[in-house]
Amino acid sequence: MIQPEIALSSNIQIVEAILKALAKVRTERNGWYDSEEETIELESLAFKIGESLRPFLIAQNYFPDYFTIFPLEKEIIIKDINKVLISIKNNGFYPSPYSPIPEVDDQYTDFAAFCLEFSDLVFRYSQMINSRKLNQLSQITAKKALTFLIDNKNYLDDDFGCRWAGTNLFLRERKIKEYYTDTYFTSLVIIALRKVLESPALALSEREKDKIRGLLRKSGKWIINRVDLGLITGDEKKTNKKLIYTTWGLRALIETYDTQEESVRKQISPIITAFLKEVDNKLDRDTVSLGQEYLTILSPTVEEPLYYEDRSDWGGIFLTLVSLRKLPEIDTLLESTNYKQIIDAVYNGLMLLRNPFTKLWYKDKFILSIHSYLTEGFLLYEKQAKDFGLTLGVTSGMIRTAIRETLKDDAILSSLQHLVYSKLLATSRQAKESEIIDREMDKIKTSSEKKISKKRNKNSSK
Repeated sequence: MIQPEIALSSNIQIVEAILKALAKVRTERNGWYDSEEETIELESLAFKIGESLRPFLIAQNYFPDYFTIFPLEKEIIIKDINKVLISIKNNGFYPSPYSPIPEVDDQYTDFAAFCLEFSDLVFRYSQMINSRKLNQLSQITAKKALTFLIDNKNYLDDDFGCRWAGTNLFLRERKIKEYYTDTYFTSLVIIALRKVLESPALALSEREKDKIRGLLRKSGKWIINRVDLGLITGDEKKTNKKLIYTTWGLRALIETYDTQEESVRKQISPIITAFLKEVDNKLDRDTVSLGQEYLTILSPTVEEPLYYEDRSDWGGIFLTLVSLRKLPEIDTLLESTNYKQIIDAVYNGLMLLRNPFTKLWYKDKFILSIHSYLTEGFLLYEKQAKDFGLTLGVTSGMIRTAIRETLKDDAILSSLQHLVYSKLLATSRQAKESEIIDREMDKIKTSSEKKISKKRNKNSSK
């Protein structure tokens, strides 16, 4: 999979192990299935399949010289990519199985944002393998996603800025007009838009690029105005203060930094400081663990609000922490904080959640989607390590914690027991062999001494 003459870093080795393990899951289970239950008749699984394939495509995009081929058969990759893209082409952005709502017409913003970037990755892959069919299909879906996201019926744009909601049906009339735009979904959209601004799959005109840049700037303005006490909130009233909004809002500002106005750029540093402090507090309070956030998605086609489960959690935090190194302008700020200790703690904490046998996350509940965030995080970390000289520090405290957590795993304990028994058996066998050898050596020594003594006595008598 990787050129043998290239010395592999630990991050590249981790990603290689992820890809091999994901390939094994796909082959052995004959599909992309994890700990979640799916109703196959009702759910297309397009979003899940896409997220499972993304680690392969993004690895090749980040390090094309390392990841020359995949550990999963090309025929399977092409078949699964086709399934995702054809579903998007025919059905749009219905994110089954994450919100399986039969007979509901809503289209979901995060799936559209994902499809935009995924289609670009597929387009690049199609050029490498010379697949005309994938090339054309990825262009169709990329344009479909872009058209959806920048259609002014699917976002709000006013004096406060530009923003997106969880669904394209973002408002409804009751006694008053209610808006359900959200920092998380807005962030996902502008990250995707910025990533594909120069995409060969889209081949945008300068006029089209200017429109997108305008949306990025207006979105940055809206996100920065969600700040309360240094952290980014999720809503217009600044009442929703879950960390996920700062995690993704800050990353969106970092990813679009070169496009944002100076007034927005100047306000990013205080957010970084507040974010690092909050992550540090979260480490002390919760430690790195299997977590999730529930976001409310409101739509006129559903009577009750949907509780949308986001799985990025610590994977998203890690990705945002690594992304901070993209800005040389904030190097001094990062050096003056405990950034290095925080990112090391998150990195090591995430590694503790890895199943030591499968090389995937998590130990108890296998979730496919987390690998998309983590793979990009490790790849980006590797790039930043080369650019900025980052090194990972492992403290004695982390080692002690890792040992304690490891010894809680029954499977690992069983393996250790077997290993110790084997070692003791080998030691016992060696001791017995040594005892036999010692006895034989004693016999030889005694015999030799007798012969010498006899010879001396004979010479003495002469």
